[in-house]
Amino acid sequence: MATENELRSIVHRYFDCWNRHAATDAAEFFCEDGILYDGYLKESFRGAVIKEYIESTLDEVPNLKFEIVDELYSPAENRCVLQVLSTWINAGDSATCAVESAEFFEIENGRIKSEKSFYQWRSADSLTDQDRALITRYIQSWNDYDAAEVSDCFTENGIYEDAVTKQRYFGKELPVYIQSCLREGTDLRYELLDDASRISDRRVLIQTLTSGFDKPDGRYFEQESIEILDIEDGRILSTKVFYEDIVLDAYTADQVDLAASYIQCWSQRDTSALLAKLTDNAVFEDAVSGEKMGFDALAGYCDKVYARVPDLVVEHVSDISLTAADSIVFRVVSRGHCGIERPFSVDCMIVLKITGEKINAVQVFYENVDEQEVREKQAPAVRVGVDVSSAMRRKYQRSGLSDADKNLYKVRLSSVMHDQKIFKDNDLSLPKLASFIGISSNHLSQLINSEFGVNFFDFVNRMRIEESKVLLRDEQCKDTILKIAIEVGFNSTSTFYSAFKKFTGESPIKYRKHASQGLKAVLPIDRQKPIRESGTR
Repeated sequence: MATENELRSIVHRYFDCWNRHAATDAAEFFCEDGILYDGYLKESFRGAVIKEYIESTLDEVPNLKFEIVDELYSPAENRCVLQVLSTWINAGDSATCAVESAEFFEIENGRIKSEKSFYQWRSADSLTDQDRALITRYIQSWNDYDAAEVSDCFTENGIYEDAVTKQRYFGKELPVYIQSCLREGTDLRYELLDDASRISDRRVLIQTLTSGFDKPDGRYFEQESIEILDIEDGRILSTKVFYEDIVLDAYTADQVDLAASYIQCWSQRDTSALLAKLTDNAVFEDAVSGEKMGFDALAGYCDKVYARVPDLVVEHVSDISLTAADSIVFRVVSRGHCGIERPFSVDCMIVLKITGEKINAVQVFYENVDEQEVREKQAPAVRVGVDVSSAMRRKYQRSGLSDADKNLYKVRLSSVMHDQKIFKDNDLSLPKLASFIGISSNHLSQLINSEFGVNFFDFVNRMRIEESKVLLRDEQCKDTILKIAIEVGFNSTSTFYSAFKKFTGESPIKYRKHASQGLKAVLPIDRQKPIRESGTR
């Protein structure tokens, strides 16, 4: 069985041969009885004919280039699937042409046993309204746990094929299989990672992310997949699903429920219910002020918070992540009024240490701001904040840092962020960053807000997104979107996608596609006209 790196090396070197126009070298990657199937021509090429096919294609399109947009590997099955963008300059009108394809490979003993290429000359955006409605219905049916509705998206003899297990389900087997999939997990979410693409007259490619909790052991998982839908008259004739499993976290659904109910208790002002979720020796720590209190003191602390902020609302705003075997971390926003007309809004990061079915320790990190603005001292866990960048800059200009101090710490901050790239640490917190540059958490928060007009979380995530954009633009970087997300400091694909869209306005996959087409955008892209009627990939 080949490793993922070995599979990646084979297919990347294979496409490199195409790009070097080395037809002989490309053909030698195939087994003696290897097959290359052209899904547009609906023809298979074997043995020595593979070399002739490659040569004829390169003769017709001397400037043809292949770029791998995304890839998924299944080492256990010696299979992989790639999204590939083919580009060339049309000799007739000098227009830049592009075609997106789905390439399925099966590897045997270090060589290609089969390659199946599916592509379409028409624009990838040429889906009909009927196609789009079907895809929307199909995905929503999975999210609604409606096996009958999912099955109804297929024709009477529709086929669902799992390309990894090589199992096929059709007819009466189909709804039974779909129901079994839905029973295997809880809180399952099924979402498109990018726009659907047409790759042949009837075939549509979708890239999805499935997330949820696996029922046998309660572990959270995220699963990227590429699915090829064969569509006719608004129904699915068949679908082939290729995926890879990556467990990013090991927290359970019970732990998530405990964290969610803990947050809800704060908003409901239910001190008794909150204390019931803690062990008798639990410790509550304000990680910014350093204040700690035991179980007995926490009830009085809660009462003080509620007295000062009668309309306190605490909202969960980010994914939960695992930091240790018994600890989880998540982000919330606290909102309310505190003796002034204008409401406050403050970001908090909460770490819960869980023992059995209860919370044994709580740490609260938050963005501390100028308390004089609210005319009274606030409880440690409730700090006043503002959301507008310009207002942040004006407010923090009155902070305790002199101009000389600001300049000094800005240089240090730039060094650890740009030179050391500490933002890649997925456990990075405000206190941790402050310790790196030798400043208090309070002053660092003020510095970030006054000089950059954003809060700590957005400051760090923006750096991560900028780093990811460099990798996505790099033609030498063939990592998947998921690996790039982990590399730049995110804990999950979904969090990365949300942040990327927030700062760029598009998905990372779409950004990579646009970058690969390049800034070839100076020329009109025409995907409608083939260079020839046959033999061109």
